[in-house]
Order: sequence, then structure tokens, then C-alpha cells
Amino acid sequence: MKIAWQNCSSLNDAEIVLFGVASSEASLYAGSEKAPQAIRAASLKYYAGSTLTGKRFVLNPENGPIKKKLYDIGDVFKDEVTEFVARIVDLRKLPAMLGGDHSCTLNALKGLASIA
Repeated sequence: MKIAWQNCSSLNDAEIVLFGVASSEASLYAGSEKAPQAIRAASLKYYAGSTLTGKRFVLNPENGPIKKKLYDIGDVFKDEVTEFVARIVDLRKLPAMLGGDHSCTLNALKGLASIA
């Protein structure tokens, strides 16, 4: 399942690369590893359809349409986050992470720091 606001079909076309990390290793709460898919599923609530045409479309997020090209690449493993973020930034794209537990953020920051 992809996020509803994905508006391009490849990594090459993307300006923002969304990825999930289904991890709950350092979480105090059970089920946090399900967060990336739960967020993607919740985004589908913003779909609407036309009974006349039968076509479905994505409603704009709360702050208006996403003007950047967004691509949801899927999930990566927690131990791959540092290298993955560094690779995305090296491609001149903005990484956006959907995480399960907060310890994934440190790995993402290490990926950003590796290019600075």
C-alpha cells in the first residue's frame, strides 16, 4: 500500500521520497511497528470518487495540494536507514520517514550527517 498523496511513479521523478521503518525495538508501546502501514491506510480516507465518471481522486491535504513530486518507496529495515537516507539526499531528494519507534530518527540523522 502506498500513501494516497503519491503523485509520481518513480524515484527518478521524485522530489520527496517517503519511506517507512516498521520497527518497535525501542518502543514502550506494543504495535508501533505497524505505524507506517497504518499511516498509509489512514491517508486513503482522503480519497473521493465521482459517481458520474467512476474515477477516484485524492482530496487535498489540510494545507492544500502537495506541490512537490512525492514518491512512496515502501519500507526499509531499521539497520538500513542511515545508508538509505544518505543515498536519497545524495540524489538531491528530500527523505521523509514514517517510523514505528523514535529510535529510528537517530539512524536517519546519521544518514543526513554523513553527507555534510
